[in-house]
Amino acid sequence: MNKQGVFIYTAIAIAACLCISFTNDYLQKRVIRTQQYDIHFYIYSKDRTTERGRHYYWYRSGEIQDSYGSAGGPVLHDAYIKHYASKKLAEKGQFYYGLKTGLWKSWHPNGSYYQETHYRDGRKAGAFKEFDSEGDLLITGTYRGNKKAGKWINHQLNDTTWYQGDRVFKERPSLVKKREDSIAGKVSLWKKIFKKKDSLATPKNKRPSFFKRLFGKKSDTINTKKKQ
Repeated sequence: MNKQGVFIYTAIAIAACLCISFTNDYLQKRVIRTQQYDIHFYIYSKDRTTERGRHYYWYRSGEIQDSYGSAGGPVLHDAYIKHYASKKLAEKGQFYYGLKTGLWKSWHPNGSYYQETHYRDGRKAGAFKEFDSEGDLLITGTYRGNKKAGKWINHQLNDTTWYQGDRVFKERPSLVKKREDSIAGKVSLWKKIFKKKDSLATPKNKRPSFFKRLFGKKSDTINTKKKQ
């Protein structure tokens, strides 16, 4: 490696170390203890810009607060762990400058698994699972943009619900739409396509080709001569 390469590599390494150092200077650990929980988390003490509509968690006066679009104190950042007074794990996740991110897990007081929820930029996004206090699977579904989407199943009740936009269905949305279109007298796209193909396959009053007309005339002339 030449001198220029060594210099660039060294400069990058120093910049990375300084960046980590500055981040650690602003990152401070906090602990909240109540009769029910012990909560261990970190706050980022430097002011951060916030985005409208985002759900932020922040720290003030010895308590964790939350609000949409703004923060009234240092935001939570990095690891978050909550324990019951019994020392059993209650909740575990990650914050990114005040916003929940990645996989969050929670447990029942008896220690059995309760929920797992995925977050992206503070919003629920991805697979969701919930278990009862005995550890049996209760509910599965998917979130998109903080809203329920697609198929959700209550496994203990053997009940399925579909979510599409602001509508909720107790059967597949495609079946509901088909029935609604039928009532409204609309023809489905596939029927339109196949109808068009059928009309192309069986043309009406199509004029014979040039060669058919030519050979047809010759045949008529020969037959006429034979009769004569």
